[in-house]
Amino acid sequence: MSSYFKIFHRILKSLNKRFDEKKLDESDYKNYIGILRTQLSSEELVVILINSLYVKRGLGLGIELIGTNLFGDEKDFKIDQHFVIPKPEIIQDDLSIFINDNEGKNIKKRKDYEKKLKSIDNIAEFEDIMNFKSFVSADS
Repeated sequence: MSSYFKIFHRILKSLNKRFDEKKLDESDYKNYIGILRTQLSSEELVVILINSLYVKRGLGLGIELIGTNLFGDEKDFKIDQHFVIPKPEIIQDDLSIFINDNEGKNIKKRKDYEKKLKSIDNIAEFEDIMNFKSFVSADS
């Protein structure tokens, strides 16, 4: 599954970069994210979510997912629109960072986390990161 996550991560990273560089407007960006989501089954979305939240190798993917709405929005979470949220492992609060909020706070967080991850040059500091949740909770 490693190549699957790498390809998915690269597509998402490319979309985010083009959006950040203003080569895609918000409407086109949301459309492409929606197209990407339609290529995935409910089970694949859950695997991507779990990988991005709880697996250390999924840290970069987790960061790229911030603010994308790939998993839907808060209304979608309440009705299990795109997938059934595995409980008790995943709680709705875990999903909120992936929402494209109107104020753009999550997009800013994504950019900040990208910089933070790139700035880690101490292997011991990197080894202390267990997964995406531990990485972002270190800022809380």
